[in-house]
Amino acid sequence: MQPADNRRNSARSPASDPTKMANQPSLQSSSGTIWLVVGALLLVLSLIPMGALIFIRNGPSAPLATILAIAVIVLYLTMMIFRIVITGRTVRLRWMAATLIAMAATSVFGLLACMTLERGAALSL
Repeated sequence: MQPADNRRNSARSPASDPTKMANQPSLQSSSGTIWLVVGALLLVLSLIPMGALIFIRNGPSAPLATILAIAVIVLYLTMMIFRIVITGRTVRLRWMAATLIAMAATSVFGLLACMTLERGAALSL
């Protein structure tokens, strides 16, 4: 007699395990629209503070915020191009997910760098 864990794992093949990241529906059967919608939301939410740093504050972090805004826009356009150009569904969705992660990382770490520049300028006054 097999222990309960072995029986449960032997009945489920690794390819059909829904708890694995690669087997999520958004990476297997999605058309990619959800990635574009979430990417657009991330784009808007990240451009708001960057725009404030560029146009309203115009402090020491304005050049970095400009570069970050351009990078995030380019990454979103890249995601749109991936949706159109890549024909394989799984490959396309994985590239779109990777691009979304790159957008988020660029926004978060870039805004942290902008915050550090602004704080340094405020402390030096």
